[in-house]
Amino acid sequence: MTPADGFLLFVIFLSLALSAFFTASETALQACSRGSMQRLERQGNRRAASVNRLLAERSLLAALPFGRMMVNVTATALTTWMWVAMFGQRGLIPAILVMIAMLGIVCWMLPKRIALDAPERLALLVARPTERVARVLAPILFGIDALAGHIRARFETKADNELSEDSMSKEERADPTARPEVGQDPQQQEEPERATDAKA
Repeated sequence: MTPADGFLLFVIFLSLALSAFFTASETALQACSRGSMQRLERQGNRRAASVNRLLAERSLLAALPFGRMMVNVTATALTTWMWVAMFGQRGLIPAILVMIAMLGIVCWMLPKRIALDAPERLALLVARPTERVARVLAPILFGIDALAGHIRARFETKADNELSEDSMSKEERADPTARPEVGQDPQQQEEPERATDAKA
């Protein structure tokens, strides 16, 4: 094994550990008792104050699944690349299966069960590092959210314009006299109508 391979393995295992950390932290923070955390904060517990800040600022809490997604993608991509480099195309399917098992068991189910067994204790344990990581990731998440909002607004404007054009076209089909015939002056179309009104 070359030093480069060793470094890649280190990054993969670090990504898996961070993924488990994000899962456990998010589960513990969502499952812990807010009343207990507020009582501990009034007693001067700084970790409980960190928990309450994370729960109060939804943007910080939203950074946890975003961070988990980042490290999951990193671990999956590097693992697949290593297996394909070692075994060729035959290593692609085994790499995917191994990562599904690792992410599903080690990084998802196991941390969730641990966090649900003692949510308050784990929330206090991970509150400070989780808050620091969340504040680092929050600006990135804010930028992505702003970009997504801009793209959604563009699509909504385009859909509204298409809907308006379609509605106008239906009105024209329902009332053929609403628009002049091809090659006919609109004023010429109005003259028979005025003559009919005068006779009436």
